[in-house]
Amino acid sequence: MATNQPAFIGNSFVEDNLQYKDLFPAVEEAFVLFTRKNEREIIQPLRTTVNVEEHDSNNFLSILQLLAPANTKIHAILGAGGQAKVHLEALSAIWDFEEKYGCKAYKSAEEAVRGADVISVVTLAKEPVLFMDWVKKGAHVNADHFTDLVKEMFPDSNIAAKYGSRQTKTSAIARTLGTDTKGGILSKIKETYFSLSTDGSSDRGAEEQLYPIVVRYFDKDVNQVLSVLLEIVVTKESSTGENIFHLLDKAMEDNGVPWKNVICFSADNAAVMMGPQRGVASFVKRENENVFILGCPCHLIHLAAEKGASQLPFSPVSLLIPIFCYLAKSKKSLNRLLEQWVALEQYFNEEAQGEMKRKNIPQVQKPKKSLSAAKDSSKSKQNFPGEGKATSIWKNLSNDYNKLYCIFLTQTRPIFNKVNLELQEDAPKIHVLQEKLQGLLKELMLRFIKPHIVVKASNIAECNYKDESCHRSTDDLILGEEVREFLSTGNISSSQRKEFFKSVVKYFITVCDYIVQKFPLRDELLNHAKVANPSKRLEMSFTSVSYFVKRFHIMKDKLDELEIEFAHYQVENIPTELLQQKRVDSTWVALSHLKDESSGEFKYANLSKFMLSILSIAHSNAEDERIFSMVRKNSTEFRPSLATPTLSDFLTHKVYQSATGNHCYQAKLSNNLLTKCKKATVEFNNPKSGPAVGAPLPFKQEIDPVLMRSSVVYTDSRESAVHEAGDVILSKAEVYAEIGEVIMGTKEAKRDETTIFKSLGMAIEDLVASNIVYEKYKECSS
Repeated sequence: MATNQPAFIGNSFVEDNLQYKDLFPAVEEAFVLFTRKNEREIIQPLRTTVNVEEHDSNNFLSILQLLAPANTKIHAILGAGGQAKVHLEALSAIWDFEEKYGCKAYKSAEEAVRGADVISVVTLAKEPVLFMDWVKKGAHVNADHFTDLVKEMFPDSNIAAKYGSRQTKTSAIARTLGTDTKGGILSKIKETYFSLSTDGSSDRGAEEQLYPIVVRYFDKDVNQVLSVLLEIVVTKESSTGENIFHLLDKAMEDNGVPWKNVICFSADNAAVMMGPQRGVASFVKRENENVFILGCPCHLIHLAAEKGASQLPFSPVSLLIPIFCYLAKSKKSLNRLLEQWVALEQYFNEEAQGEMKRKNIPQVQKPKKSLSAAKDSSKSKQNFPGEGKATSIWKNLSNDYNKLYCIFLTQTRPIFNKVNLELQEDAPKIHVLQEKLQGLLKELMLRFIKPHIVVKASNIAECNYKDESCHRSTDDLILGEEVREFLSTGNISSSQRKEFFKSVVKYFITVCDYIVQKFPLRDELLNHAKVANPSKRLEMSFTSVSYFVKRFHIMKDKLDELEIEFAHYQVENIPTELLQQKRVDSTWVALSHLKDESSGEFKYANLSKFMLSILSIAHSNAEDERIFSMVRKNSTEFRPSLATPTLSDFLTHKVYQSATGNHCYQAKLSNNLLTKCKKATVEFNNPKSGPAVGAPLPFKQEIDPVLMRSSVVYTDSRESAVHEAGDVILSKAEVYAEIGEVIMGTKEAKRDETTIFKSLGMAIEDLVASNIVYEKYKECSS
């Protein structure tokens, strides 16, 4: 044949004539040439990965046997398509696998890998799909057992026997359910007014930050105001107010939701959220100038209590943290600290005596009743050089003055908790929010302000609580019986008593200061929101209805109808059971069904719709916190690779079901949704994109970084691995040797360690294979 003419060789000829017995020795020689730095080396980005352990042999027909166990029997492949098929065929030519001609498919990567001698990773993964604790060598394996559990739970069920839904299929179903639920939420908030809230994940140092987008609206399908998760958005950028807003804005734009429908934006009170210049709220205001901005009252209540506690001479935190660190156990609550006070004191007394004996420090006895004032007492403590941690803790525990403050805080904490828990409820509270916050301030003032001063104040926020002449006497301060009893029985000096009462009053003043300055006690919107409270229908006026119509343009074309309906609502005899329902939105739904006996028309059709829009205004940011609690429960150390989109869809569906009061086992899925789920699993397992071929990009990785760093890593090209392989770059694993170095014997094949062959593929391998086929083609042609 003419050598200067190109040869066109078909696939069938290649498949028939390219045999592993010919290819392996040729590739062995190519690797050696490459490792010796042949000047014509060409690097091509193809990726295959094999995890192996030991070696036996010295021939490239089993070059991987140099690295694998002598008794290799099980081969696990993570991936599918052409690459997986090639790995199966090639490695089966080297080892006599037990299931060589009877492969078993798994739906869980963990289950497939468990117990395998050789693991091939051939995926398109951007994040690790193989983790250290799955790999043989006696490590813990987190397997997916639910499919097997169903079969064991219902051994006589034909349905259970056919049941199969491991991780990939379950993920496809979860994504479909979440997408369907999200679609339903979007169809409603596009047509009605709603509140929007968010909060950032607190995982410091995490590669990405999660921001749940929570919406609150009246859902006509369940006749209730709901707070539900729309989606979780993610950023790898710095968490500035502008960047967070852009996440929200993009989600609004992508989902086709107008900002004019947002009547409230709520978040915690951090500057990045509420800053007047560059906080998220300021950017939201630019999109909708009429939006109501609410800093979470629950967060404000926490901050107020924290401000007050900071004024006390002793903080329980200063004792809880050292105890936690010393015992290396979970931190206990304040109540638990008091319950175990005596036991802890005895324990740390013994530990302290041991410390002092070892360091030759004179032993210290528990202080006696004749202690001076707290300030003097702290100065007169015996501080010995080298005093140990246990001694320091014991001194704090043995001081009754410290215990007194802990008891005081347990007595005041319920004041905050009562309101806090009420505002964490999902039921609408915007109509009573201002009264609840004013009530908290009043409860605190009653503890230290004279009764007639409180009564005389027209507005509780204007009460002169800083004036000492308005304060109760020390004997009349409301501190709780337990505090009074301990003041009598504890080892408390007269000077300490005086200091304690002074500190308590300072505590109350500081808390009141923060509430008056930071809480929305005089907010105009909250004042007008009381109009949605049926118990105040005679006290409120139509002016409050007009306020919301003008501010948010709610039903502005129905203003006359609203005024007439409101007038009737105020004077007509409404059944008591309707006005006293547990949820105020339930009351307004019930009112919407009342009909005029003469005309048969609904009495409050417009007014009830209007009030339900008002009740959609958020009263706290508690739902965001609940969602983060769910995130921690669903994305755990046992499910570390749960992708954010899957997590988002899963939680969108879960939160909606929970908000509507439906348990998962009560769910009734439509035939259409069931068809979507089935279709999703089929498409997930049979992607239209065809065979998957991994690409060694610097930002992608398939293998757990911990596994990479703890293993002996081999590669075909060290230079390619450190510049192109994300598994090597991102894990910062060290490349021990090129495979050519092992063949030549210049580097030892480690026998007793887990090893990874990170093959990126090189053009020289393709050239070798092409040359073999071409030579056989020439033989056949001649």
